Amino acid sequence: IPPTAKSVTTDADGKFTIAGLVPARYAVAATRTLFFRPRKGAGPDTINVSPDQRLRDVQILLMPTAVIAGRIVDENREPLRSVRVEALRGEYRDGIRTWVAGAQNTSDDRGEYRLFNLQPGTYYVRATLPNATSPLYYPGVPDSQDASPIQIEAGGELGAIDVQMR
Repeated sequence: IPPTAKSVTTDADGKFTIAGLVPARYAVAATRTLFFRPRKGAGPDTINVSPDQRLRDVQILLMPTAVIAGRIVDENREPLRSVRVEALRGEYRDGIRTWVAGAQNTSDDRGEYRLFNLQPGTYYVRATLPNATSPLYYPGVPDSQDASPIQIEAGGELGAIDVQMR
């Protein structure tokens, strides 16, 4: 019989206690809004609980996600609103490069956008005007091959990633 799942909320210091576990192997997970769990060095994925055992100091590493922000402007540097903006990661599937969305949003009345909850990595920013068929990539180029990559670290916030639309 598989063990019953249990969940708890940590205290303000991130400490937690789970009592009443029957001896078994348990999957371990932790979540927090705007944080992610890195794959390596993030703590155990499973824990074996033996009879009368008290595990202490089990640590699960969570890291803050990142943000890319900027403005969408026209050729006169006037703000453009309601422009769809995406942070894309390039991935290869069966030898073909595809774009995977990391985050998306639209520009506000000041032309500003904020793409949040991004895991660390390299992204390309793509902006598409409403009713347009072809997007532009940061810094304002039509071809994704000419786009500038944006490298972001955990917890980083990069601003001034502006796209000038034509």
